[in-house]
Amino acid sequence: MVLSEGPIECVDYGVEVAGDAMQPEFWPGDIVEVHPYKAVIVGESYVFRGREPRVLIRHLVGISPDEWIVIDGATRTEVKLSRKEWPYAHRIVGKMCAPD
Repeated sequence: MVLSEGPIECVDYGVEVAGDAMQPEFWPGDIVEVHPYKAVIVGESYVFRGREPRVLIRHLVGISPDEWIVIDGATRTEVKLSRKEWPYAHRIVGKMCAPD
């Protein structure tokens, strides 16, 4: 029996989506699957972790030495996140959809 024809991603942890800031890519109740050791590249979605126990889920559109440039899903505008305040960007590699 073949369960997958492609490589299987290693998932380190999951985060439940709360709020609508990333619709239509992610909906409230979805679980995003996160691989924190993948290289950070523009054009992917990430869980940004601060030094406090809080996270943001955003789509990365640019990187500077001091900032992550992301799209706020709710307003569809570019927002700059301080890399000092949000030092960790962990790539989202999959999701489990919220039950209906």
